Amino acid sequence: DYALGIFSSGWCRMMDTQSRKLCKTDDNQQALSCGQWLCHESCWKTSKTAMESGQPVDRACSGGIRMYAVPVRVNGEVIGAINFGYGDPPEDDSTLQKIASLYNIPVEKLRKKQQEHQTRPQFVIDYAKKRIQYSAELIAKLIEHKQAEVEIQKQLSEKETLLREVHHRIKNNIMNIEACLLLQEDSLDNQEAKIALQDAISRVQSMRILYDKLLIASDLSQISIKTYIEELVDSINSFSGKEFISMEKHISDFTINPRTAITVGIIINELLTNVYKYAFEKRATGAVAVSISNIKNAVTITIQDNGIGLNEATIKEKSSGLGLTLVKMLVQQLNGTHTTENANGTKHIIIFEKPARH
Repeated sequence: DYALGIFSSGWCRMMDTQSRKLCKTDDNQQALSCGQWLCHESCWKTSKTAMESGQPVDRACSGGIRMYAVPVRVNGEVIGAINFGYGDPPEDDSTLQKIASLYNIPVEKLRKKQQEHQTRPQFVIDYAKKRIQYSAELIAKLIEHKQAEVEIQKQLSEKETLLREVHHRIKNNIMNIEACLLLQEDSLDNQEAKIALQDAISRVQSMRILYDKLLIASDLSQISIKTYIEELVDSINSFSGKEFISMEKHISDFTINPRTAITVGIIINELLTNVYKYAFEKRATGAVAVSISNIKNAVTITIQDNGIGLNEATIKEKSSGLGLTLVKMLVQQLNGTHTTENANGTKHIIIFEKPARH
């Protein structure tokens, strides 16, 4: 009501100012409770009636004009009302004397303000009533939208908490699997079996690192490829036990969904594991470079080593081990391409389109 007070008539402004003075305070809370803020009391009683009845109310107010109030209904429940004053001030002396006494204002001042008042045509009043009805509907819609937004945020927060708990439990389960595999590896004497378990452990590690990153990520739908892959590469490098191999990382910082990230992680794990196993046989030094770029949503992964290279049969895909077979399958899942070439060692290039964010 008071937000629209600037548009009220001179009569209304005068009456409200005078009735406010009766409270002898500039504090709104004190004025509301004093019982002498007559214009507010009249507004409130009209609005209260509209709220209780759930219907528009048109009635005379203590200031000598009329009040029109419309309830604000949100999701079927009346939660407030909006009103405005309208009409011509009274002309008869008896009514002016009564208002003068009630508001403690000289009757001559009332009569002068009444004579200055400009009568509004009836169509303007009818239009104003329609506008206030529309305003009540608009306020209701804004509140409904805000309530829906709050509820959605609440549900999202609850789901995010649940999702983080799920990620935490998955991470713990992965760590248990990793620990069991490490214990099993330590208990074996067969070298081939130990190598097979080490491969399995490295694959499990790539998944565990992903869930580590998801637990600290602010957005669970996306993960930084740079932080994930850099930690994964460091873990693979450390697990290999081949300190003589130097590692270079050139990884762009962009985000990707976790499902794609774990596929990328396993691909890099398989290729790097192969490098550490075979690229530097009978060599005392070696270098590996891992590069990832994202240009116009085309993600390019390059793994280059300066080792002994692959034989031509493997390059032509006529034969390959489990690791490269798995890489081919995963690249197909990404709808990407995988090329291999001997270039002062072995160079793997994987290209795929970054999935759109959902």
